[in-house]
Amino acid sequence: GAPPGGLRGGGVRSGPPAGALNMAAMRGAQIPRLPGGPGGTPYDPLAAARPDGPKPSFIQTPRWMGCRRSYVFKTGKLGIGYYKDELALKSEAHIKSAEAMEAAERKVIEDRLAAERQAAEAAEAARLAVERDRRERELRERPPLEALAERLMAGYTDPAAVVGAPGGQAGEQEEEDDDDEEDDEDGGSAGGKGEGTAALTEEEKKARQEAKVKERYEKEVKRREESGEPPISFEEWQASKETKRKEWWTKENERRAAQDPPQPALSFEEWEKLEAEKKKEKKRARARERGKRDNLELAIVPGQMWATSKTGIPDNLPEAVRKKITAKLVNEVIMRPSPEMQERIRIAESEKARAERLKSEDHQVKVRQDLDRAFDELQSKALALPAVQRRLRETRARKIREAAIAAAAAAAAEEAGDGDGKDGTLEVEIADELLVSLDKDFEPPTTQLLVDAKRRHAELVARAKDQAYREAQATGSNPALSVLAANRAFQISAEDKLKFQELGTKAAKSLEAKTGDGPGEGGSDGKHKKESRDEKTRRDDEEDEEEDAESDSDVKKRKKKRRRHRSRSGSYDERRRSRERESRRRRSSRDRDRDRGDDEERRRRSRDQEDHRRRRHRSRSRSR
Repeated sequence: GAPPGGLRGGGVRSGPPAGALNMAAMRGAQIPRLPGGPGGTPYDPLAAARPDGPKPSFIQTPRWMGCRRSYVFKTGKLGIGYYKDELALKSEAHIKSAEAMEAAERKVIEDRLAAERQAAEAAEAARLAVERDRRERELRERPPLEALAERLMAGYTDPAAVVGAPGGQAGEQEEEDDDDEEDDEDGGSAGGKGEGTAALTEEEKKARQEAKVKERYEKEVKRREESGEPPISFEEWQASKETKRKEWWTKENERRAAQDPPQPALSFEEWEKLEAEKKKEKKRARARERGKRDNLELAIVPGQMWATSKTGIPDNLPEAVRKKITAKLVNEVIMRPSPEMQERIRIAESEKARAERLKSEDHQVKVRQDLDRAFDELQSKALALPAVQRRLRETRARKIREAAIAAAAAAAAEEAGDGDGKDGTLEVEIADELLVSLDKDFEPPTTQLLVDAKRRHAELVARAKDQAYREAQATGSNPALSVLAANRAFQISAEDKLKFQELGTKAAKSLEAKTGDGPGEGGSDGKHKKESRDEKTRRDDEEDEEEDAESDSDVKKRKKKRRRHRSRSGSYDERRRSRERESRRRRSSRDRDRDRGDDEERRRRSRDQEDHRRRRHRSRSRSR
């Protein structure tokens, strides 16, 4: 309630005096300020450099904020700030500084916008990742039959791959959405296989596609008539769509090149394939959403093909979905082959592949080449075979002739009675008269001839053994030795027998030399009789009784001699025990000697101390 310029609160004047001009208010109303302070709007540094808009003559700012085109920072009548000066435009240094300042500010703005854009993209990617994880978790936790029905309704086999799929790049065509909706509506019949209809041929698919394109063109013509736009021909409409697609392809490559790191550019065909996949993913996602809106998943429970919905009203699945589920269960669950059947199928397939490989032209060419090489090799060996066979036949014939001659000579000597020098040291091979004829050339024997020769030889050996056994029984000798003697492989010559006798005599002599000093010592038979343990113990006791009457030195000598005798004549264990006793005795004697010496040294020291004490006592008594 106080008047302007009056006193307030203790006589302190506040505000301008009455009737005074408010210069600050006038400056605020007339002089533009650089916004951007606390509570102000964001400052646009390019506003002063725009040539189209009007430029103020003064911009108020408390500090220098860089070079401004056609402005000079100074303190003037209106305050501290930037004053408009036309002379500044004539200075080249000023123009260069202003351009550099504008470029720097433009770079700052671009960096800020890029950072904001990257932050927004990162936030969107994080949101999509969270949404994708949530959808994947729901799909994993959902019953398998329910998820199967949803995938079949959507016409898709891997729903987790398209959850959160991008809706397309900027500038994507709007008319393609209508095309997708049309594909969704008649997509069931186009699928063909799962819904009981026959698969379409390539001609039928091409005709359907052409019909769809014409239908879209008619819709576009109708839309232009309704909106009053000029009509367009079919060729122009297709050319415009192709131009749009080329434009979108160019934008996609620009977007890929602007990424960090930049991605490789796509060809037009690759971009078309990518766009087709995106369209399919969008169509499947819309089909899933439509299935959710229709509450089709409410009619599916685990373990049943179809059931009632939550409301209790029978709400069976559509016929197409039912057929798809039945076909999938039959193909993948019910009719799945057992492991044994799978192994048989694998073997059959491998055999089929092997048969196909054998029938292939490459394999036949390789077989022909191998056969040609083998034929050449066999032909070269066959040419050299007759000479080798002839040499082998000659060598074999020479050996058999020599053996036959030796056998005939041995038989003749044995009949004459003077052939005992080589009495069976080796088994002589008896040549068969069918194999070797001394007056004829050698002919290669057949297998039957060799078998007959071996059989006759075995019969001769058996007959000789039987005869020796019967003779031993008749004479009363050992039959086993007789049979061995009859066998030429075990007969020993006279020279070998004499050599064995000499070796036996030498061994007996060396044994006698080790056991005794001579053949006549120790008895009439010449053998050394060892004393038993009892006799040795009795003799030791007698020696101990005799030693009791002798002196200590004699006893020690006798004991030492007896220990030496025991260590020489006893066994290894006795000698070891005696050595241990001797070492303990010596150790104890050394310990006793050391203790005795220590006692003597202790007594000597005590005597010396006592003598010293007595001498000191005597000297003190004398001094008194």
